[in-house]
Amino acid sequence: MRAVQFAEKGPIQDVLKVVDIPKPTAGEDELLVRILASGINPADAKNIEGSILTTILPRVPNRDFSGIVESGPHAGLEVWGTGGESGTTTEGAAAEYIVVKDADLAPKPKNLSFVQAAACGVPFLTASAMLRRAGVRAGQYVLVLGSSGSVGSAAVALCKFLQAAPLKSGRHGTVGEVDSTATQLVTQTRTLTNGADVDGVLDTVSDPALFQKALITLKKCGT
Repeated sequence: MRAVQFAEKGPIQDVLKVVDIPKPTAGEDELLVRILASGINPADAKNIEGSILTTILPRVPNRDFSGIVESGPHAGLEVWGTGGESGTTTEGAAAEYIVVKDADLAPKPKNLSFVQAAACGVPFLTASAMLRRAGVRAGQYVLVLGSSGSVGSAAVALCKFLQAAPLKSGRHGTVGEVDSTATQLVTQTRTLTNGADVDGVLDTVSDPALFQKALITLKKCGT
């Protein structure tokens, strides 16, 4: 089968190659999935560049995917998935086929295309974990740092689903958003929340200086 593979770590443009490798075979409690779309996340790029030390080479990268089960009792089922070890110690989704454990797959929602489904894995799982940890609930104001990124935009969507009020942020001073380059953020957040402080901050940027500015916007006992 055709796949994208890296046999050494380094600059993506130098080490990624299109190769022909054997089509995988599903073992016990595993399924063979024909991949129709594969998502690419920053962690996948960092893996190729060498940031993940446990990666065994040569390796097919990428964790997020969608496709159709090729054989077995679920043959023909449209699925999506994301694998914790895929792309590091087991082959990832940048290929025509992938073998995954039955328990790690879920039916693809009918209202999502294969491309949309493949883009959901890591971003939405990460954002969902952050919202659960913060205890976000309906009616709360939540400042999302990095709201235009994959995890940030997923966090905004999930906040709306929970009927919370996400405050987007960015570096461009867009009307209705918090300008993260400002010296302080409190004046902006209070304007957007009609004088209320923020109930929670979700940091998808990992910029210590920005996070300190965001913490000041929190109300007492905020998360």
